[in-house]
Amino acid sequence: MSHLTHPPAASHDLVVIGGGSGGLAAAKAAARLGASVVMIERAELGGTCVNRGCTPKKLMWSAAAQQQSLKEMARVGLIDRPPLDFAALRRRSDAKIDRLNRHFEDELQQAGVRLLRATAEIGEAGQVHAGGDVFQPGKLLLATGARPRALDIPGGDLAATSDDVFHWTDLPGRLLIVGGGYIGCEFASIFAALGSEVQLMTDGNRLLKQFHAPAVDCVQAGLEKQGVTIGFGCKPVQIDFNGTMFKVSFDDGSIQYADRVIAAIGRVPNTDNLGPGLQGIAHAKTGALAIDERFQTSIPGIYAIGDVADRLPLTPVATRDGACFAAQHFGAGADQINLDLVPQSAYTIPPVAQVGSMSARQDDGEVIADLASDVLDDGTAANSFFARAIRDGCLSGVALVNHAAPEMITPFAALLASGATAEDLAAVTGIHPSFGEETVGP
Repeated sequence: MSHLTHPPAASHDLVVIGGGSGGLAAAKAAARLGASVVMIERAELGGTCVNRGCTPKKLMWSAAAQQQSLKEMARVGLIDRPPLDFAALRRRSDAKIDRLNRHFEDELQQAGVRLLRATAEIGEAGQVHAGGDVFQPGKLLLATGARPRALDIPGGDLAATSDDVFHWTDLPGRLLIVGGGYIGCEFASIFAALGSEVQLMTDGNRLLKQFHAPAVDCVQAGLEKQGVTIGFGCKPVQIDFNGTMFKVSFDDGSIQYADRVIAAIGRVPNTDNLGPGLQGIAHAKTGALAIDERFQTSIPGIYAIGDVADRLPLTPVATRDGACFAAQHFGAGADQINLDLVPQSAYTIPPVAQVGSMSARQDDGEVIADLASDVLDDGTAANSFFARAIRDGCLSGVALVNHAAPEMITPFAALLASGATAEDLAAVTGIHPSFGEETVGP
């Protein structure tokens, strides 16, 4: 690539490549602290979370959870189940995302950040080339995110990824999902609730390995109750498509057919194709960029946050890290957040959530009959679950499965951060009847 016709480099305190959650937070915070900031983004603002992840997924999950409730109510004769307009759901999701995109652009403008819509390339001298401009940043922040990992098998490119799913305008009759992590389990539960016949195949021996095993057992029971067929130890070796139907062959000799196939086998940090200026940069074992406590990579002057960096690949972490980076380098300083106190949740139906470590001594994990679902129970309903871990007399971890799990887990994170003891929890009396009362008390 020749840069002979480019104008002289413009100096800025900070150039941010990537307009996702982390990049937006860093750029706005740095600009408000007085730094001159340029953000370079080649696609939509908001990154994966807003455009191809959390936001459309949560909207789809909300519709699916309500549809699941309607399905259960119809099954026990309380209502007639109304049909779902999948195309209308997609339109509402697109409208929400469009509003957020415009909101982010307005926020950047108000903060004084220059937004450049272009693809960035980092030169050997540390200059950043984008859209015909050349920048010489005082600091360069990489916030380029990650992308879905493709299936590396014959026909693997025929499988949809999470990026593709949110553009579907019709509901597949038969859906096969490869991968038993967050994305695979969430899509399996969502599409089963919306009306698809779902097969979930994983080459592992359990689902959701990041979560407490007894809680995952409860999630698995919920998936099976929804009608999801789960296959363990199944590795796809080839995908074929005859113009109408997909044929997926597995290493055990089995063959499955579906109208759509989703590959949900993880994500790859976007560290490639950024130019010769990153040659030799150090990577962590995860494939993400190795960073220190100030988000510095192995190349002086180049920093990284968000999914491209070796941190928890979660939107709240990227957002907090972006603000922390700005405070460290342009403000009064700040410490990175403690990742042990960051709650996580998988939006299955019901969802699972967890915070802290469950490896200490645990209260007996308890399967709890939740009255909110008991009204629809015929003896086969998935139950809620709660377990807590205690270390040295203090709360060290919580895992729960419940329709309100994502809302409930954050207060438990606050309890962990404040050093709450088993006695503190025992002193609390919950509302009756509620799931919450089962999580406190003696």
